Amino acid sequence: MDEKLLQLIIQVQTSPPIGDERQQAIVTLSDYLLRSSNLFRHQRHQLLCGVYLDIYQALQLELKQEIVQSLDGGKCTQLNVTVWIKEVRSRTFSKVLNEACLQQLALVVAQYRPQTSQWQLGFQVLINAIILSDKLLHKAHIYDDIYEDAKNELWIWLYRHINTYNPCKGRFIPWLNFRFDMILRNYQMRKSDPLIQKFNAKIIRRKYQLTNFIQSINQREMIFWLRLNAKSLIADLVTFKIIALFIFIFFIAQLIRQKSLYINSFLFEIAQQSLPTIPKLSPAGEELENIPQPESEPILSEQLREYLQTSPNQLLQKYIRGHPEVTFQVIALNRLDGKSWKEISETFKIGIPALSNFFQRNLEKIAPEIKKYIQA
Repeated sequence: MDEKLLQLIIQVQTSPPIGDERQQAIVTLSDYLLRSSNLFRHQRHQLLCGVYLDIYQALQLELKQEIVQSLDGGKCTQLNVTVWIKEVRSRTFSKVLNEACLQQLALVVAQYRPQTSQWQLGFQVLINAIILSDKLLHKAHIYDDIYEDAKNELWIWLYRHINTYNPCKGRFIPWLNFRFDMILRNYQMRKSDPLIQKFNAKIIRRKYQLTNFIQSINQREMIFWLRLNAKSLIADLVTFKIIALFIFIFFIAQLIRQKSLYINSFLFEIAQQSLPTIPKLSPAGEELENIPQPESEPILSEQLREYLQTSPNQLLQKYIRGHPEVTFQVIALNRLDGKSWKEISETFKIGIPALSNFFQRNLEKIAPEIKKYIQA
């Protein structure tokens, strides 16, 4: 337990119930709790402004109310202080970091050019806010390791696509959770494949070997050695590369100690690339146009259309509940004709999410048959 934090809590508890002294103690405690949270971790020594200041003030106000209610209700004395802080923070973040707030943060990131300092700062705040808000999709019967791996992949996807988010097409959290749902399905599919399981086990072992190797290096000794030998070694190209490698390892070790958001994914990727072959599954929700075909085949769209129109496969006649006229076959042919989801939605008076989810679910089932037909 942080001694300063404990002192602040005691100060609030021992202050007179009415008066400026207690109010100031509550403000100081709430400010300390917010400043020490992950949300503003990268801005502890910076002045908050704009959206970040608005969110901070809203969090501070809500947190003060939570602190007062908890202390007056005696919850802090009944619970372990660490547990109490966690509960107070959790309730506060869940209330303030709602969908509208997260969308606002996403739009702030999207207004900057990717990779700029403002963009990176905003992106980190956005990720932390999403995690703290507890608005990310949760699914029953998902193993923790699968969920965490899928979440890491989601952050990488968001890192690459945040600037493509268009608020006119939908809210941010449903947009994000739709992608997360696809990633989770893909991970579940991989988990059930014996070959993938075998390779994943190798990757995980390799990743832990890398982590242990990096952590086992005595950084102080390495820095001391580099300082002593830097001048004499730089002239040699080979040893210069060794120095560069040492610096890289030192940097990775620092990230591991800081528990950086991206380090697990980075080490996982290194481990994956170090293996000779990695089997790849087609991502869940792959569009019809992306189904593999031999290069010698003439026109994929003609083959797809022929299959959709002539195949006796019963899956083609699956329809959306309450809309027997809207079958998988009908949707697929519309997509093949180049119609957008919006156009199809307007034609059949069905929401885009319902159409897309139905299409993606059934496409996963029928894609192998289409592939066989095309490659026959």
